[in-house]
Amino acid sequence: MVNTPNIDALAKDGILFEKAFAPTPVCSPTRSALITGYYPIRIGVQDHRSSRVPGYQIHLPSDVKTVPELFRLAGCETYNADKDDYNFVYQRCDLYSVGQSQPVIKGKTEAAKSEKLQKPANTRSEKTVTDRPIDDSAFQNKNCKGPSGSGDWRDVPDIKPFFGQMSVAGGKGVAMINTQLQQLGLEPIKPDAVRVPVQYPDIPQVRQHLAAHYNSILRTDQQIGETIARLKRDGWWENTIVFIFSGHGSDLPRSKEFVYEEALRVPLIIAGPALNRIVKPGTRRSDIVNLMDVGATSLQLAGIAPPPRPWMPKISLTRTISATTCSHRLTECPMLSIVCARSWDHDFIT
Repeated sequence: MVNTPNIDALAKDGILFEKAFAPTPVCSPTRSALITGYYPIRIGVQDHRSSRVPGYQIHLPSDVKTVPELFRLAGCETYNADKDDYNFVYQRCDLYSVGQSQPVIKGKTEAAKSEKLQKPANTRSEKTVTDRPIDDSAFQNKNCKGPSGSGDWRDVPDIKPFFGQMSVAGGKGVAMINTQLQQLGLEPIKPDAVRVPVQYPDIPQVRQHLAAHYNSILRTDQQIGETIARLKRDGWWENTIVFIFSGHGSDLPRSKEFVYEEALRVPLIIAGPALNRIVKPGTRRSDIVNLMDVGATSLQLAGIAPPPRPWMPKISLTRTISATTCSHRLTECPMLSIVCARSWDHDFIT
């Protein structure tokens, strides 16, 4: 249905996880789990968009350090070029050494996102080291997504290693996606061409939604290709390992905010020439893995020892190269008081 040559090339050169799952089926708890390595409910960050107003603040345990902080302690520069969306109180300058902190209110325009994604390759971002605490006034709106940053690997001194986070548009901002694809020389998927899954009614609204979902995959592939091309032009590709994943499933019924497979099973590819020293290119794994494992894996691949458990109760995905990891994992949806336990062949939802 959709051709994804750039994503396919990364899977061919790296490792593809066929059974990767998000720790929760919604944005902010998943991001909080990614950045700490904890199941959200263990550290109190499970409620979507919590800790965003002065009267309701969630503090991490004093001995918990986030993944960017651990990279900084090891001498790396760090940045997150998009929203943080973490459900706990933090000083952004403790996590990220590069990039200006700016509040992001719900409804940020697609034009602003597009401008950042389409920044010309021959320009260099202005480096700004954030040394101030987050302004509580940014959180007065209960729908606030929290602070957002900037930064780029081009802001990092040539001799310094870096840990960077960045986003592509994904499945959001699809109102003008057909026009965007046509401007890129890509033919959008038409609603009458999609196959409607049996759990959905075959009506025009569902077909339109499914077509937009497929078209967002086309756009994602294009944006990922542009990013990898820029890494290569800048001379970073040979020494960089890239993780590509989605924080949760689509926004169709039974997907986002529910613990069915449509919401939890996500793409996960790890690729880069530096990875080929320890994994055969084109490896496909059927182990059950969780996005919480990304942090420990990033640290280990960078030669940084992850903290011992239970401080950081993650599993490094580097184990899966030569051995099988867990046969079951848990997923939570605290908004609905739902927990899902997943094994090789069964899902148990309670």
